[in-house]
Amino acid sequence: MPESPTPAPETPPQTIAWIPSTEAVRAQLLLDTHPRLVAAKKELDWLLNAPLLTHAQKHVAATATKAGLAATRPAQTDDLAAVVKEMRKPLTELRGVMKKKFKAAYEGYYPQFGLEKVSKNWQLPKDRDDLETALRDFLLPALTTHGFQADPDTGTAVWQPLLDRLSTALDAAGGTDEARSLAVGESSPLDITTDKALRCIVHLLMAHNPDGWESTLRGWGWRKTSF
Repeated sequence: MPESPTPAPETPPQTIAWIPSTEAVRAQLLLDTHPRLVAAKKELDWLLNAPLLTHAQKHVAATATKAGLAATRPAQTDDLAAVVKEMRKPLTELRGVMKKKFKAAYEGYYPQFGLEKVSKNWQLPKDRDDLETALRDFLLPALTTHGFQADPDTGTAVWQPLLDRLSTALDAAGGTDEARSLAVGESSPLDITTDKALRCIVHLLMAHNPDGWESTLRGWGWRKTSF
């Protein structure tokens, strides 16, 4: 007598589909879910409703701060790129006046002006911090030392404003990077707890209402997301 086929095991519900894919949306979803839990007289034993609300508020604030800083950074990068681009013309002028004054020995003076040799070419440092140092500690003093400070095309009146703009842009970008690093450090552990809480809320509703838990979630503003 042939054996009866073994029935396939039931596939457990894919509850992960109810967890939003972005940190900011997860944080906001937990915050919006809190009053629903209170109204339904349900809460998690390990994260009661009062601390859950505090946690959700902190996470929403942290993600908003991080997003705001991230949105600021591209414009600061553009500012840095713009000021570096504006250095090309006066640098060409500087090479010209140096070649005219120093004749065949002009390349030997390049290091005094902060230029460095890359392959066969001499140029200002590409690293923005090194560029700031080169302008401040080498190029500007060398202009005075060698009598170029009053040149209208490549003198101090040209390079000092460029250095000032570069320094301001570097300070702004550095401040944003530091602040965003702090925001990431604050939001990352909050994100872990938020994600865990959301998953547990799904299972809590499944336990109380195994046949209608998805409808309850939809009524609470949850939306199923794709994998």
